[in-house]
Amino acid sequence: MDNFKNDMAEKAILGALIGWAIFFLAYSMIIGFPETEADWKIAIFLSMAPGVVVGILIAYVSSKKKDDNASSNNITQTSVSNVSEVKPEKSVTEQLLELKNLKDSGIVSEEEFKTLKHKLLNDELNSKEN
Repeated sequence: MDNFKNDMAEKAILGALIGWAIFFLAYSMIIGFPETEADWKIAIFLSMAPGVVVGILIAYVSSKKKDDNASSNNITQTSVSNVSEVKPEKSVTEQLLELKNLKDSGIVSEEEFKTLKHKLLNDELNSKEN
């Protein structure tokens, strides 16, 4: 949990700095590049608030993507483990067709498909030998 908080804080700070730089450049293009010390203070002050908002948004969006990737990875692992527990009532051909349908629908990757197909065929060969 502490690692997550540190990661979020780093992303928020980095996002705030990036946002500040973007808004400072935008301010400089619209108003003009600051020449005096007072102009610099105003430009820095006016570009800070939007920068913080951008930082918070970057941290939120990047953590959301990380959560989404983790949950989709869990779904794939669950799908693969469920597929590997193939019921013996079905023929090998039916099981291979199910695996191909899962691969075609994107639930199982090409690598997972090959692994499961190999396991299924090896199990069939081993059962015929016994």
